[in-house]
Amino acid sequence: MIDWMRWHRNNPDPSGRGGRLGNISMEELMDHNKEDDVWMALNGRVYNVTPYMEYHPGGVEELMKGAGTDATDLFNQVHKWVNYETMLKRCCVGFLTSTSTTSAAANPHRSSSNPTGEIKIASTNFSSSSLYSPSQYSWCQKSDTVIISVTTHNARIVKSHHIIIDKNGLNVIMHIIINDYVFIIDIIILSPTSVVDDVDVIFKKVNVGRCWSVLGTSNDGDAWWGPFNVADLRYRKCKIVGKIQLTHDTNMFTIELPRDTRFLVPIGCHAFIQLVVDDDEIEVSCTYTGLNFELTYLQKLATKYDQVILLAAGTGLTPMIGVVRHYHRLVVRNTTMHLLSFNKTERDIILRDELGSFARKNKWFTVSHILSSPSDNWNGQTGRITKDIIMSAIKKDNLVGGELTNNQCLFCICGSKAFSNTAEGLLKEVGITDDQMYVFAD
Repeated sequence: MIDWMRWHRNNPDPSGRGGRLGNISMEELMDHNKEDDVWMALNGRVYNVTPYMEYHPGGVEELMKGAGTDATDLFNQVHKWVNYETMLKRCCVGFLTSTSTTSAAANPHRSSSNPTGEIKIASTNFSSSSLYSPSQYSWCQKSDTVIISVTTHNARIVKSHHIIIDKNGLNVIMHIIINDYVFIIDIIILSPTSVVDDVDVIFKKVNVGRCWSVLGTSNDGDAWWGPFNVADLRYRKCKIVGKIQLTHDTNMFTIELPRDTRFLVPIGCHAFIQLVVDDDEIEVSCTYTGLNFELTYLQKLATKYDQVILLAAGTGLTPMIGVVRHYHRLVVRNTTMHLLSFNKTERDIILRDELGSFARKNKWFTVSHILSSPSDNWNGQTGRITKDIIMSAIKKDNLVGGELTNNQCLFCICGSKAFSNTAEGLLKEVGITDDQMYVFAD
């Protein structure tokens, strides 16, 4: 595997297409099914795996089972744990569609003379997402603005922070996250604009009064709809503008995005960060949490649950801060929150003073610190996560004879994999159901 990663990194053109991405029909994919010419589709993206054949640990025969096909199911049965997005990133040749006419369907801007326009996306093979899949995007203009609109069939599930905008000169790329899927708009617009920070995706014209005959021209991958993959991450060059030391080994950084980038991190999600060290790219904060938390739990915090218990180990505190802040902003608060923060020693506790102050000012919030290796002067709880510690945090109203009596409690868990697995197992032992717990994890 090390030999393959070295070849993959150093070869100037692993995909054989000069890095160009296109829309690939099933018919075109099926043509590449020979040992010296192998393409396969994984989660909506098509990869040229020909150069990988000699490096595959299972041999050529195993890899040929997926040659010229959508091999997603086959891959998940055998290698679901493998991070193919990184292994094959530069071997990607494009996006799988169910028709060979995608390019023509997706680029009517090139010939349109209307001052408004519409793009219909090619059909895809992601039938499970058909409930929310966008059928089109359109645009209109005023004397000073250009507005791009996307039809989602259910506007209520799209929030402001689900829309990411990057503008570099005339190139505008928008990612619209819908559940665990993404709709991508990638165009070269007709004339200069500036981004207006609004959920309606409004661009302000630099040349006010000029009437646009077309929106612009589509790039490869424009109007693409499919599953969100870690391999699709787009990195932006940012600037560190602030640094605060929280503990002896934990710092908080303030990062400034590029001027024409609009990017809000949803509650319960982590941003990926890349650092360049000795000419090698190092990835940090490599945890992605899907939007299921927001859709299933966050919107019901104030109505469904009587108590929310947050189980955090070390820097697992991070997503919990977002949950607490969100609830604090609500007008009606009928739920209580209890944060159990697990650390090794006193000096490992993150935001100890700030959390204590917040708890004193907000009666609905309680924080407890539990240390596994405390000093002799520590007066708080000690040990690792146990059933007794969990039960001690549950309100007496929800207990009868020491047993949980209802489903009014929600448990959120974040920490190391070992911590999360232990916490999840203990919760199930005391009768907590799957819909009463959420684990912030990959």
